[in-house]
Amino acid sequence: MNAFGIGVIMLVVGIGLFPFGVIYFKKSWNEYKNLPSNKKKVAIFLEILDVFSLSPSLSTWLIFISLLLIIGGAGLIFLYLTGALV
Repeated sequence: MNAFGIGVIMLVVGIGLFPFGVIYFKKSWNEYKNLPSNKKKVAIFLEILDVFSLSPSLSTWLIFISLLLIIGGAGLIFLYLTGALV
């Protein structure tokens, strides 16, 4: 399997995971709406930290992983089509 095949697989998996991440985030966001203002700020801060930590503890990790797969797959396909990866 060459870089084009791996890129296509990454792209398909990333596109497939993205809707589940959005649904998971929307469900957890509805729980955050009912919190008081100071606790809501802490919850939003923890969600932002979750994006950079890649720990599957909060809801944004699935969106972040799917975006990495989409960008990586598109990059591999682009490099293969331009001839940088033969």
